[in-house]
Amino acid sequence: SITDANALTLGTVNTAGNLLADSAGALNLGSTTVGGNLTALSDTGGITQSGPLTVAGAATIDSGSSATTLANASNTFNGAVGLAGAGATITDSTPLLLGDVNLGSGGLSATANGSITQDSKSTIAVNGTSSLTANGTAASVSLTGANNDFQGAVSVAGSGAGGTLNGTVAINDTNDLTLGTVKSTGTVTATADEALDLGSTTAGGNVSATAGGLLDLGQTSTTGNLTATSTTGNVSQSGPLTVG
Repeated sequence: SITDANALTLGTVNTAGNLLADSAGALNLGSTTVGGNLTALSDTGGITQSGPLTVAGAATIDSGSSATTLANASNTFNGAVGLAGAGATITDSTPLLLGDVNLGSGGLSATANGSITQDSKSTIAVNGTSSLTANGTAASVSLTGANNDFQGAVSVAGSGAGGTLNGTVAINDTNDLTLGTVKSTGTVTATADEALDLGSTTAGGNVSATAGGLLDLGQTSTTGNLTATSTTGNVSQSGPLTVG
């Protein structure tokens, strides 16, 4: 456990157990290997790194009133990653499992070598936009928690041709859901308890859109089938549709 009343910068840290790094100011995690769980806390100034992070257990990262930037391509998070703060940018050299996420207007930018999913008991809430990049020949994005709340547009990409995800997409929102640019070789499933906007969605499989309110099919292109369901609102489009 390391606590600092001001800014805290770690060098090279290697511990077989858990690590708590708590800073009132900016927190630099250095190049750190944790055999257990990582808890990184900063009241203000943000959380960054100067080398790769390896965490065998769960990671809880809270940057307070500032943002988290952990974008080293060699990062390895083996457990669920929980994020809180003004915004977060995170990179995982393996598939990324998200825990509870509560982020402000800075939004979420997540990149993984493999799928991006969430823990079955977690909730993801993002006030800003979300950019999700799952690289690999077989990667998916599945963020279907019942209480998820994406207030900004959600975009999905991968390492396929033109930035296409080589897999499927499934996203759920307990309120309104707006997709930004989504490119997938597989199926795309979007569900919102209230309004749903598909934005610019391109899918190599079927597209399923289910809304509790207004449903805007956006500019959707799919080589499969398009299923659109709105329980209380109208169904419209804001761009050309290509189906089949």
